[in-house]
Formats: sequence, C-alpha cells, structure tokens
Amino acid sequence: MITPNEELERDDEFWFEDGSVVLVASNVGFKVYKGLLTAHSPIFCDMFARSQPDDKEIYDGCPFVHVSDSSQSLKHFLRAMFHNVKPLFYRVEGDPKIPIEELLSVARLAHKYDVGELLRQAIACLQTYYTNKLAIWRARNQGGNVAFEMSYEFPAYAIGVVNLARLTETSSMLPLALYDCCSLGGRIVHGWARQDGTVEHLSVEDLERCIDGSLALAIRALSSPFNLFVGRKMVEKTESCLNTKSVLFGGAPGSCEGAQAKVKSQLNNGACVLGTRALHSHMTIPSLSQSFSKMCSSCLLILQSREDAMHEVLWGDLPSLLNLSIPDWPTPSK
Repeated sequence: MITPNEELERDDEFWFEDGSVVLVASNVGFKVYKGLLTAHSPIFCDMFARSQPDDKEIYDGCPFVHVSDSSQSLKHFLRAMFHNVKPLFYRVEGDPKIPIEELLSVARLAHKYDVGELLRQAIACLQTYYTNKLAIWRARNQGGNVAFEMSYEFPAYAIGVVNLARLTETSSMLPLALYDCCSLGGRIVHGWARQDGTVEHLSVEDLERCIDGSLALAIRALSSPFNLFVGRKMVEKTESCLNTKSVLFGGAPGSCEGAQAKVKSQLNNGACVLGTRALHSHMTIPSLSQSFSKMCSSCLLILQSREDAMHEVLWGDLPSLLNLSIPDWPTPSK
C-alpha cells in the first residue's frame, strides 16, 4: 500500500494538475475531481466524508484514497465518467467498437460505486446482443451490429457477462450468456482471464448448467438438419422454385435439387455440425454456404422460414435447457 512518503506511478491519462483527490489502485495514482465523483456516486460521497486526512495523508497537495479495484478497471471506469474525448456509449457509424473488457469493467464499477445512469447505459449496451428478444439477437448476431467487440470463436468473456448478470440481477442476459459459455467446451473450467491478470470463473451452479445445457443444445443442433429436410416437402419440387421453369425464362433445371442433396449429404456425414450453437444458422456455415448459394431465392426462403420456426421454439425453450427461470422470457412458439 502506498504511503504519502512513497512515489507512485501516475496514470498518464487521469492526472489532472488541478485535480482535488488522488485515487490509488494497484500502486497507480489517478488525480481527478472529487466533486464530479461525489455528484454521481453516493458511495464516493460517503467514502470521502469518512476520510478526514491529516497532513500525512496528502499526495501532490491532495488527499489520497486507496481503492481495491485494479488500476486497469478503474481507468476504464474513469474514462466513462469523465469522457474527456466523448461519451463512451455515444457511438456513430465508423466508430471503433468498445472493448468488451472495458464495457464489463465499467458496468462492474458503476454497480460497485452506485453510478446508476452509467450502469444503465452499460447494461443497455450489453443487451443489444444479450437480449431476451430473438429478432434483436438474430439481427445483431448475423450482422455483427453491436457496439462492443465480440468473438465467435472463443467468447470466454461470456463468463464475465454471466457473473455481471448475477451481480446486477439482470436475469434476462443469462440464457444467451450461458449459451455462449456452452460453446467453450472443456476450456470453460479455466475461466476468463482479464487483461489485468484477474481470472473470473462461473459459480459451481452455473458451471453445472453449462455442462448439462451443452448436451441438450448439442442434441437440438444434431436434430435440426432432420427437421430442416427430412419429412418435409422437397423444396426443389415446390411450385415457387425458380429453377423448375424453363431455361428460356431464367431457370436452371436441377440446380436446387442438386444443391439440396449436397447439403443433406454433408449434414448426414456430420461434417458441418453446429456443436452447441443450435440457435445459429446452417446457412452461415462456410462449408455449406457454397451449396446454399446455388439454390434459388424462393427455395432458400422456404428453408430459412423452416429454420426460423425451429429457432423460435428453441429460443422459448432456452432457459429451461439451461435450468433457468426467467420471468420475462418469451414462451415457446409451438
């Protein structure tokens, strides 16, 4: 712990010469404005009121206060509080996405220091993806249209989202956050390592949900190709198929039938399974996309509507598959 007679590392972004208080986190000092902190945070207000420094508790002419946060997390939080460039959550087209770790740090510390509006904005930003509305998730997921950085390959940060949802009692984020955690496989036991070295783990209860839920989701993912094709009217035989028309009228006989057969063959061979990502579309799998691209727009629309119907049912079932009870979650569409 830093004492007034020791030197500390001054943060290069938050060291204002006219600042009125020094916050010390992990031996890094942040000289900022007490009035701004107390105006937004009753926790800081109480903290400063209880702290009556004497002459020995002054650093660079200001009282200093130790906080238990990592210096990196505190910096993310102060950046959102002071937004010396522009507000963190004000995004326009072309702006870089908010690093997910920064977003989660802001949310955690906004909750800790009771900065209500900042917490509301951080949660709202996360809910552009971790939502309880399938239409919103589908549009965001497929277009990548979210304000924060994401990873489809290894979303270990979803562990942090689950823990934040528990901390803030935002239960509507849990199903999708745990859905992402299920995709981590055995790596989930290693937790999510933040940049500051802290490693977050799921609670035992949520880890159990992921283990059991992974199996349930994998079963749904494996059964989805059968529901998409087997026992259905073959899409290439429908009257609306553009490729059943004469070549003179823009048709390409057999192309839909051949493409569908190729997709079915690939799926039957197990080469293109979704794993636990049962809510994701087969049409976005790279190894299948070429075959789908050979089908006419009418047949693709039929397959898409079938897949959408399956996803709507699965979406309604998602909390129960993960052993959750979410009051505001839509009921299954049967």
